[in-house]
Amino acid sequence: MTVRIVLATERHVGGIVDRWIELMDCHRQLDPAFTRRPDGHLRFGHFVIECLDSDLFVVLAALDEEEAVLGYAIAKEERYPPVFERSRHGSLFDVAVRPDHQRQGVGSALLAAVEHWSRSRDLSRLELRVSAYNPAGRAFWARHGFADYLSVAAKEL
Repeated sequence: MTVRIVLATERHVGGIVDRWIELMDCHRQLDPAFTRRPDGHLRFGHFVIECLDSDLFVVLAALDEEEAVLGYAIAKEERYPPVFERSRHGSLFDVAVRPDHQRQGVGSALLAAVEHWSRSRDLSRLELRVSAYNPAGRAFWARHGFADYLSVAAKEL
């Protein structure tokens, strides 16, 4: 199978939204905090379009031979508060791959492209959030050199 990683355009948004729905539904099984709103997919589609129009974001699509979206990645250049020596970093929002194409290198290819984009912007750090209830996701990120440095805690009220 040949996979191409491309800068996403508006024609890829529908496929990206489909992958996001799969990602959120998978995460909902792990933690109900990830339950989508009925219009969540529409709002996410608008968010993706906003990202496409921003110089601070990169939206990548993994395409098969027929140009179907197998996966996507969204990252953003962010600023730390001005009290730190390092001023900027990359923030990886999502990497999602269609379930039947997982563990075939698609996610790794998307991550490599995000890392390339980050380096091209002189960003020396890439950060992400991963669910504590997602052992497969945590293992993927660990295999690619990511290590915990913060813990995000939540309490339902």
